[in-house]
Amino acid sequence: MNNTFDIIRTTRSNFLRLVDGLSEEQLNHVPAGFNNNIAWNLAHILVVQQTLCYVRMGFESQIPQQDMKRFGKGSRPDQWIGKEEIALFKSQVMEQIAQLEKDFRSGFFEEREYEKLLTSYGLTVDSLEYAISYLATHDALHYGYVLALKRAIEQ
Repeated sequence: MNNTFDIIRTTRSNFLRLVDGLSEEQLNHVPAGFNNNIAWNLAHILVVQQTLCYVRMGFESQIPQQDMKRFGKGSRPDQWIGKEEIALFKSQVMEQIAQLEKDFRSGFFEEREYEKLLTSYGLTVDSLEYAISYLATHDALHYGYVLALKRAIEQ
C-alpha cells in the first residue's frame, strides 16, 4: 500500500499545483462542452474518498452530508463555490489522504466489513485495500479532467 499512498499524494500534490493561482471565477467556470468546473472536481475527490474508504466501511462521513450530495457521483455544480470554501477544500486534499493512511496503518478499519461497490469503470471494489487502489485511479482521472478544464479556461 506504500506505493498506492505515494501515487495518491503525488497526484493530489500535482492537482494543487495545477490549480494554484487560478481565480475564484476560473475555478467556478464551466467551459462549453464540460459538465463541471475545477472547484467541483476538487471537492469531488474529497467526497469520493470519504465514500469509498469510510462510508462503505460503515463510518460516518467526515464531510457534511449536504456536501456529500452536492459533490458526489452524478452531481454537477449547482451554485457558486466561494473562496473560503475553495480554500477549505484545498487544505483538505492532502490532510484527508494523510488521515486515511494513518487510519489504515493504525488498524482503525479492522473488524469492519467493506460494502461492495460496482464502479462506473466496471470494477467490483470489495475491500478497503481495493478501494484505496481505485482511489488512486479516480484521483488521476479527475486530475486529467482538471487539466482539460484549465486548458479550456485559459484559451
